Amino acid sequence: MRTLSLLFLCSLFILNVQGQDTAYVRDIISKLASPEMHGRGYEFEGDKIAANYLALEAEKAGLSMYGESWFQPYTMSANTHPGKLELKVDGKALIPGVDFLVTASSPRCRGSYKLAWINKKVVEHEQALENMLGNDLSDYILIIDTVGIHNEFVLELIKFIIEEKPTRAKAVIQVVDGNLTYRPSTIKKKFPSILVKRGAITVENKTINLRIKAKFEKKYQTQNVIGHLPGKVDTSIVFTAHYDHLGRMGKATYFPGANDNASGSAMLVNMAKEL
Repeated sequence: MRTLSLLFLCSLFILNVQGQDTAYVRDIISKLASPEMHGRGYEFEGDKIAANYLALEAEKAGLSMYGESWFQPYTMSANTHPGKLELKVDGKALIPGVDFLVTASSPRCRGSYKLAWINKKVVEHEQALENMLGNDLSDYILIIDTVGIHNEFVLELIKFIIEEKPTRAKAVIQVVDGNLTYRPSTIKKKFPSILVKRGAITVENKTINLRIKAKFEKKYQTQNVIGHLPGKVDTSIVFTAHYDHLGRMGKATYFPGANDNASGSAMLVNMAKEL
């Protein structure tokens, strides 16, 4: 998690009792959440663009560098999806970020595949599930729908299948209800894992065309942003907020992250300006 840290060295400070500079805060949030920041993730160095912007705003607010730079650099591994992502069901293209999400740990994949389902109907017939897991599914994508399944042992088995894919299926798709969720990943799995909203894929569908471009960065260099306001004594008060977000899923889809956490970063810079 990349952070913006503001270090205040003081014995006591008093803020005016007033609200934030709303226009200023909204401007920062808008810039941090803009497409040019690429979701403040690893794709297209969105985190670095955001860090440079925040350092400039910290300088404008009157802060000083803590040391010889605004940045505290470090490296980490990251799996990214900077290229095209495509998922077609029987020739119909699903919308990335709306109908489906490719999990951040997914590797590259391209091809046309048949569908194999694990759902309530299958698990009600124990032999059918055993036969499926024992078959060669290398030409298939495994679709998992847990609605109506209440057997704890079966649910644990399905969880294991989702995480480890003991079959030879090319990928695992989970049918989900509600909002799609996404998080960055520092690892690359051996198989793609995809979330698809209910209704976008059904048991009547026959084929899936999948295209995922992925790039694994073993030593991606990122940074924290640190500024400080000198005080009269050596008492430190540190305020921090993470400024990074989820980045992009392909070229067409990015995650703005206005409230997670452009808003917190904007509050810190505004507070620094006020102090």
